[in-house]
Amino acid sequence: MRDEGKIVTAGIFALPNRWEGGCIALWGIACWAFFQWCYPYHFFYQEQNQIFLLSADYCRSYFDRPAWLACLTGDFLTQFYYYLYAGPIILTLALLTVGDLMRRALQQAGLSRWWAFGLAIALITLEAFCCLRYSHRLASVVALGGGTAAYLIASLLFKLGRWAIAVTMVVFSVLTYWLFGYGLLVFQILVFIDVITHYRNKPYNWSILFFNTPIFLITFLFGFATTTL
Repeated sequence: MRDEGKIVTAGIFALPNRWEGGCIALWGIACWAFFQWCYPYHFFYQEQNQIFLLSADYCRSYFDRPAWLACLTGDFLTQFYYYLYAGPIILTLALLTVGDLMRRALQQAGLSRWWAFGLAIALITLEAFCCLRYSHRLASVVALGGGTAAYLIASLLFKLGRWAIAVTMVVFSVLTYWLFGYGLLVFQILVFIDVITHYRNKPYNWSILFFNTPIFLITFLFGFATTTL
């Protein structure tokens, strides 16, 4: 049986090696160059068609809807699209941050280093293509990263016992939906991957599955994961 301590923290603190770092750098340069030279007016359009006021009353209006933190963060950063070169830089850094969180989360969930890295690159590449649509806001990228970060934090609490798992799943599901909207779906998928890959090494996996499955079904039945950002 593998060391539980390593299972719990190995993915969270895993740094990319030289080969992975080189691939990340090349991907970042390619992403920035593509949006900078092939879609230069994409960011100006989004900035001009979105209103953001840096005032207490306006910011408090975000609390009335799900995914308020993702929307607030995305809309705040979108206003800087006005400046030349800023849009591609902001989007590229956001995607790279999501990719790094996803790589760590997939390793934490039990996938091998190379599978985690490959899937993370594939995910942010797909998200970059989604960003070609004018209607795909930066808040969607933030929501993706938020759901991933929620899993990384929750995974540290899974070994504390059955009741801790129950509380963790309920609290983190509610908070993830409230803060990041469809990031809840990302959180739940990562939990299921964790259960599947560690089913022989973690005796509490059935408890995780027991508490996560109803939340996962409710998410789809009521459309919580498809919240419009």
